[in-house]
Amino acid sequence: MSDKLPFEPENLGFPYISPFREMGAYEALWSNEGMSFRKISRMRRGSSEPSLSDFMDESIARDHRRAKRYT
Repeated sequence: MSDKLPFEPENLGFPYISPFREMGAYEALWSNEGMSFRKISRMRRGSSEPSLSDFMDESIARDHRRAKRYT
């Protein structure tokens, strides 16, 4: 079974943000003890990364996405 969703684009020539990957990243971040909106805001403010999924390994976001049944 492929980890890629059938409607996720391939090789666009520019980065894109997958909503499913972002939901998994969001869930993974919130699963950390003591996480808050303020901490997430500080993480994003101090980084040039455009999305939450850039802060973690893709497999972690994928596992959290599957655990919450977003796919």
